[in-house]
Amino acid sequence: MPCDWAVPPFVLVPDAGPVAAPFRQLMAECTAVRAFRSQLLVSSVDALLLMVARLVTSKGGGTSLIARHPAVLRAQELLDLHPGEPWSTAQLARMAGLSSSHLASRFSQELGVTIHRYLVERRLTGAHELIRSSDTPITAIASHFGFSSSQHLATAYKKRYGVAPMDTRRSAHHAGSKQCRPETPKPRKR
Repeated sequence: MPCDWAVPPFVLVPDAGPVAAPFRQLMAECTAVRAFRSQLLVSSVDALLLMVARLVTSKGGGTSLIARHPAVLRAQELLDLHPGEPWSTAQLARMAGLSSSHLASRFSQELGVTIHRYLVERRLTGAHELIRSSDTPITAIASHFGFSSSQHLATAYKKRYGVAPMDTRRSAHHAGSKQCRPETPKPRKR
């Protein structure tokens, strides 16, 4: 049975730290003439490939990033890069080169959530980070991440995080001011 997808030209994995040591070992074996070099080259390549395979397999032993359909990867990339856009499944499907129903089915099957749920989570995560780390008005954050109003964001935010956006901001600023405030020196007694 022929495969209806291809391996992507590259896979971006943000935390590739575990691959560093096997890669360095492989480079050391490639650039030096040592005893048992060919055997260590084979072992180094094996170790590197195993670490890469481990790294690109999603958490919980799920689908490998390499095994994902390119249209799903493309749709996920578009949602990640532009979460504030008013995406429709039809628009994503057009840009990914599949029918709407086929993309929706594959997306849910491979990522375990619907396209809409993925987008809402991406928007909430982005809004949460901005709320915690900036003084940008909540209304501007809501607009930036594609919420119809600050109330719409507040409702979804409270449902997801259990607190209102302003409570998150207050607690982040309070924690930040405690951490950043230098201690006032006490006057020395003479």
